[in-house]
Order: sequence, then structure tokens, then C-alpha cells
Amino acid sequence: VPGEGDLCQAELHELKNVELSEQESGPFVAGFRRELPISSNLSYFDRIIQIGSTGVESIADVKAALERPVSKLPEDNIVVAKRAPFGSRNKVPPGQRGWIFLE
Repeated sequence: VPGEGDLCQAELHELKNVELSEQESGPFVAGFRRELPISSNLSYFDRIIQIGSTGVESIADVKAALERPVSKLPEDNIVVAKRAPFGSRNKVPPGQRGWIFLE
């Protein structure tokens, strides 16, 4: 899938307008409360993996980063996300997946 796994960056304050959901692999962008600026690189299903130099494992990590005072160092206010344009991969092997028959 083109673009899958690519890394993108956004400003920390942009996460205030993003609705997050969580899976075992961590938080991902599930929606937007309002339109982000054109300069934003975030899109649906992007996984938030890092804020500043700190790894992100849950939505609580994102909320904690949003609540802390804004750092004077620009690199501390950068969000790194990993692209997943079609959502998360199905980890069930093809031979073990079920079938749906439609008529």
C-alpha cells in the first residue's frame, strides 16, 4: 500500500482538534473535531508514535503531553505519526479467516 509505514510530523497543538481511538498497537487518529490547517500532515488512521523525544503507547500519554506547559524547544512540540491509510492490518492468517457469502 503506497504510503503505509511512512512517518509524518505535526505540531503538538494540532492534536487538540483530533479524536483518537486506541488499539493494542497504540493511539490512532479516528476523526477530527474541526478542520485542521492545510499545513497539517495528520490524516485518518495515522498512529501517534512519538511526541518530542518520548514514545507514545496510549491515549493517556497524548493527554499528558497536551496538559504539560508548552516547551520553548520546538523539537519537544513535534508529533511523529506513522501512516496507515487503510487502518491496521488483519493479523489473522488468510487460512484462518472466515468467509461471508452475499447473495
